Formats: sequence, structure tokens, C-alpha cells
Amino acid sequence: MPTISSADQFDSSATGQSSRPEDIPRTWWFSEDKPDGTKQYNKLDVALRFLREVLEQQGPFDAVWGFSQGAALAGMLVALVETPSKNPIFAAPGSNWPPKPFKFGILSCGFEPVDPEVRAWFNPPPKTPTLHVLGRGDTIVGEDRSVPFIGCFEGARAEWHDGGHHAPSKASWRQFFKAYIKEFKSDTPDVAAVPSPSAPAEPDGGKL
Repeated sequence: MPTISSADQFDSSATGQSSRPEDIPRTWWFSEDKPDGTKQYNKLDVALRFLREVLEQQGPFDAVWGFSQGAALAGMLVALVETPSKNPIFAAPGSNWPPKPFKFGILSCGFEPVDPEVRAWFNPPPKTPTLHVLGRGDTIVGEDRSVPFIGCFEGARAEWHDGGHHAPSKASWRQFFKAYIKEFKSDTPDVAAVPSPSAPAEPDGGKL
């Protein structure tokens, strides 16, 4: 999911003229400047109506996992599912609504929203546990946006990989994700006990 609206501004060969669906840039919203100098997320309401329909008709869901702009949106869903009254689309009554809060959210290469209305959804911070997966070499979403996003959540854990703007896929990370998710099968998950995938391995014997 691109974090910006122009394909030539991020590491992608996708173009709007492509005939292959996987090569066409997509976005959940467009960021626009307002006269007062702040940002507004245009078309975000369309995305929220669509996602509310998915939650209502296909739920319940245990968790949400997003990447890049999708991670920012996943964070919004964590906040709105936990407290639907923060947004009129989620506050409206309906069948099978409101849903239970997610058990957790995994937010990879996400960023803090700059739309003041959206940012208010994180005050107070959601209590749903979130895992923030960030790349030390990420040149698309810098630390000035990704690190503050961690602080938007009360139960946040951050893990860094050595790559860029992508989800890590090494075996150590796959095992970490598996162990992290399995914790939520328990009524009292202890995600802090799941070893970091970035921790250096101990030599044989467990001594340095």
C-alpha cells in the first residue's frame, strides 16, 4: 500500500496505466492541504464505510494487520473498533454492531496520522495491544512519523529490522510473528515474553 499518491515518489514501478492489478497504485485516502495549514484525509470516509461493512458482515475478527498506509489505517481501526463513538461512521447503529475490540494489531511501517480529526481518535490512546514493525533503512516513512505512531497506543511494542520499507520475511521473523500471534490464544497473553527477532543469538552454552 503506497504511503503517497504518486508512483514516481516511492520505490515502485507501478503506474496507473498498467493492465496488471498488482501494478496499479492504490491508496486508502489522499492527503490534502487545508487553508489553516493542517492536512485533511480526503476519501477516508469512503474507506471507513467499506471497512465497517466488512467488519459487520464478515466478522468477528481477532486482529488487524496492515503495511505502510495500510498500517496507519489498521491503527485507526484499532482505535475506532475499541471506541466507535469517536467517528460517526462507526458510531451509527447496525446489526452485529459494535464489534468486540481486536485482540491485537500488527502495524508494519506505519505512521502517525497528520489529519487533526484523525489524530484525535488516539486520545486517549487505545488499550488494544499493538506490534509496530519498523525498518531501520526505511526511506519512505521516516522515524519522525513512525516512532510517534508507537506512542499513540497504550499497549505498544516496537521491533526493528535492518531493511527498508517492507515487511521482514526472514525465518527468525516468521517464527516471531507465529509466537506473538499464538500468545493471543490465551486469555492472559504475555507478548513481552516473546523473544525479539532482532536479538543476537547466544553461542553454544548460552555464555559469551
